[in-house]
Amino acid sequence: MSDDLDRNLKARFDRELAAVRPPAVWSLARKGPSPAGLAVRVAVVAALFVGATAGGLALRSARESQSAAVPSASPVPSASPTSPASKAPSTPTAPVLVATTFPDAPIIVGTSEGELRRARGTSWELIARPCPAGGQGMNAIAFRVTADGARALVQCSPPTGPTTGAVALVELATGAIREVLAAGSFTQIGAMSPDGMQAVIGERADCSPPAPVCQTRSSLLDLETGTRRQLLPPGHYLGLEMRWTALGLTYFQPECASVGCSGTGDRSGTFRWDGTAWTKISTDRLIESTATHGLFERRKSLSSGPAGTKVVERIGTTDRVLTPPQVDAELALALIDGWIYAWRPGRTIYEGTIVVYESGRVVRESPGRFSPEQVHRWGDWLIATELSGALSWTLLAYPYRQDAFATRPGNVWISGFAVIPR
Repeated sequence: MSDDLDRNLKARFDRELAAVRPPAVWSLARKGPSPAGLAVRVAVVAALFVGATAGGLALRSARESQSAAVPSASPVPSASPTSPASKAPSTPTAPVLVATTFPDAPIIVGTSEGELRRARGTSWELIARPCPAGGQGMNAIAFRVTADGARALVQCSPPTGPTTGAVALVELATGAIREVLAAGSFTQIGAMSPDGMQAVIGERADCSPPAPVCQTRSSLLDLETGTRRQLLPPGHYLGLEMRWTALGLTYFQPECASVGCSGTGDRSGTFRWDGTAWTKISTDRLIESTATHGLFERRKSLSSGPAGTKVVERIGTTDRVLTPPQVDAELALALIDGWIYAWRPGRTIYEGTIVVYESGRVVRESPGRFSPEQVHRWGDWLIATELSGALSWTLLAYPYRQDAFATRPGNVWISGFAVIPR
């Protein structure tokens, strides 16, 4: 993870930390840390926000696995679309908040102590400790789980400093750990191939002035041999996002000129890899896609936060903006069986309304508590995380065929999480 905090993330971190409150039905009281420990933990919060943006780990990172087709040795797009399943009700329902029981989902979390843990009832069972504890007992951990749920690719990151820890594979059934890359200057695990044999790894390339942000290079990592093949040369923004969907491997880079990307040419937007070169497919940010149906976000600017963000649907080669002009901000959550799920923030980023679109029209609005960050799909549920206090994380869940919401206190300092696919 990076320790370079751009002004957008810092403003959002300050705003959300001041505004957001834990759900009233849960008690998140715990023994307070020492003043020194508190300072270290707050520093890690900032590092985690940057890492989530840099790696896309936290920004809906696992959704590409839901509709991806298994590639060959070189990533290429799939030719077959996702088959439709049964759909949600086709008539709008009255907006009502219903509390429900949190699903017994196979959730894996990474902790700031360098651990991987799995949910067991109300507790968190230790799987492995692939990252050594940092000098202050803190070591942020980022990871991706393979589509079969058997292994996790883990990146260890100290709270501060330019050098990151090793990248390792963890067998989730046994906790066995195998190092794939030694410690270096890695910025992200950008995407995992659907067959679990390859991953995109980002590495810091240039952090010298006058560029306002660090630059990065990206490589395709073979998880068995540890060899890397360069996909993107240096000069791309640190917050670049990689996804693996039914379109194949794609990346999104925001408004390159304003964040100091080096080089010339059309550098911002979503690009697709054909095995040898990158081709631009949209000026918008790809969130999820089948072979014929895509979900995108249109942002006013990188520094504006969610304000002005619109949800865009692509059918074939035709785009249409779903968000009404009078809505200030709407963020894309998921594309499921042809239905688009979006989040409209309200008083805070976590209090708002889930909006469901079908054929360009709203068919449901569900007010409640959810998060557009680190959204994962499991069965009939969308599960996400909320920073619910200075030292607390909460898991939020929404059964997408109902008007209901559920919460579960994390009870551990979560630096990332995943849900093992069904």
